[in-house]
Amino acid sequence: MGIYVFNRPILRQMLDNSLADFGKHVIPSAIQNLRAARLSFRLLGRHRNHSAFFEANLDVTNELPRFNFFDMEAPIFSHPRFLPDRKSTAPD
Repeated sequence: MGIYVFNRPILRQMLDNSLADFGKHVIPSAIQNLRAARLSFRLLGRHRNHSAFFEANLDVTNELPRFNFFDMEAPIFSHPRFLPDRKSTAPD
């Protein structure tokens, strides 16, 4: 699991191939062929690990979470993903 940050021209260059898996093929190819860097970061003031990730997810459920989802200086862009169910629920 990770958070990846790309600029658009580089991302387009990375995806302009027949590689199938982003984590197994595209990222390693980009590390080999492009200038790439790994950044260490803190998640809400704590080192990034599983317990910090869990705590940060719980924190956003608080009435006043430390992370402000409505900060116009750091907007979050998203769109809904309409994906099929993992299993068919049709009767046999």
